Amino acid sequence: HNDQPLKGFDRDLVNQLVKHLEAAGITFHFNIDTQKIAQQAQGYQITADNFKLTADLVIGATGRKPNIDGLALEKAKIDYDKKGIKVNQRLQTSQAHIFACGDVLAKTTPKLTPVAGYEASYVVEAMNGHTAVIDYPLIPTIVFGDQRLARVGISEKELADHSEKYHEQTIDLSDWYTYKRINDQGAKIKFVYDEADKIVAITCLSQLADELINYLVILLTKQITHDELEKFIFAYPSPASDLSYFI
Repeated sequence: HNDQPLKGFDRDLVNQLVKHLEAAGITFHFNIDTQKIAQQAQGYQITADNFKLTADLVIGATGRKPNIDGLALEKAKIDYDKKGIKVNQRLQTSQAHIFACGDVLAKTTPKLTPVAGYEASYVVEAMNGHTAVIDYPLIPTIVFGDQRLARVGISEKELADHSEKYHEQTIDLSDWYTYKRINDQGAKIKFVYDEADKIVAITCLSQLADELINYLVILLTKQITHDELEKFIFAYPSPASDLSYFI
């Protein structure tokens, strides 16, 4: 319905991914506010202002609703809204003895499988007397395809809202041996730095991005320096063997 898919990811690399998919034969229609989907004798017709498209199949991929309709939350006097159940920093609901975790929460933290597992482990400890608030680590997010798009760090919204605080560097990886050997011609990585030149966000686009982003999560979390990284010998050629070139 607008001109940019995947708003949670770096715009430049999203645009490159779109071009990659277009080259593979996928057609995108941007700025289309769908008004009607009608089943026909064969397929479906999608209608918007000055736009019609006939398709064999229509998939509604417009997000997810928290699955709370059958929980009778009103009877338990638990606060919630259309985004999900409201909790505090200890994942307690408005009824302190009732906890909630996972995708039913009204939260800004990514609704991902490993995040739900992390929250579940915290809730078990909290119900057994652990009193510290939940502390989320860095959380990578990934879009999977033959080209994977992965990111970690400060959100794209934060970067856009305070762009004067940040600067960026994009590295073309297509000629690096790790990517050249698999003919990954679109491989790129973008680093975003704050005013102290500290890395605050990383986005990578490549066939190996899902692998690479996990290594980068560890480097950022542990604040590993170049000198420390040089003391490791990684399997070569692999995404890990390139890490020292990034830091």
